[in-house]
Amino acid sequence: MEAESVKLLEFTLKGKEIGHKIYFLGKIDSTQNYALCLLQNFRASLHGAVIIAKEQSNGRGRMGRKWISQPGGLWMSVILEKCLTTKRIPIIQFISSLAVADSISKLTGLECKTKWPNDLLLGGKKICGVIVDVGFEGNKPTHAIIGIGLNANFEARSIAELGNQIIVSRVTTLRDELGNDTDLVKLTKLILERLEYYYSQLKEDKIKAIVDEWKKRSDFFGRLVRVEDGKKNFQGIAIGVDENGFLEIRLPDGSVQRVIFGDLGLSNL
Repeated sequence: MEAESVKLLEFTLKGKEIGHKIYFLGKIDSTQNYALCLLQNFRASLHGAVIIAKEQSNGRGRMGRKWISQPGGLWMSVILEKCLTTKRIPIIQFISSLAVADSISKLTGLECKTKWPNDLLLGGKKICGVIVDVGFEGNKPTHAIIGIGLNANFEARSIAELGNQIIVSRVTTLRDELGNDTDLVKLTKLILERLEYYYSQLKEDKIKAIVDEWKKRSDFFGRLVRVEDGKKNFQGIAIGVDENGFLEIRLPDGSVQRVIFGDLGLSNL
């Protein structure tokens, strides 16, 4: 994606709530950090602003993990400042995943699977991750920054060449899946439009409908999974996600454990 294309993208989204202002950068540390810096230094509202980088030197995922962000991917952050409540905040990761999944399907025909809490998979391999950073004043959320990292126009094996041998077998890219490159401008436009659609649903508190739609895209439910919640590891049957966005696991003793934060994977047992 080049600066001229981004200007065209911004023009086509003029009048939209999300994407009316786009900051396009070359190589930066992180679009999330850049968005936070904007929020700290601008007095005017930045609601709906989008930050896109060609490359990130310090992209990050959840739990402090580094996200390899080389040229050819879509590295983007979106700032939300309006209609945020503590009830809606956990659902932002779901509307973001749905927006990306819808857009990939429409543009390429590929059907992504959702993985709690924030991943999109193709053929069981991760193609996209979402991170949501939230600011508060007291108990009131003041902003949410949605970070979207999508592996697109490069090959997964290049990640190993950049020094990460461990995860290369667990990730994929649009180029690997399609055998050709994807128009990132069209894909970005679709994602921002779908994000606005789902955000409008969230503002109307259609949370159950959003979560139900997200659950339709997952193939983890009813299967034996392992969960790491930062304190311990355990196994059980994934049975659902509630309207707070919490994962529900049925443990071997029949009780149900609600997981607020953690990592999910299929059990090898």
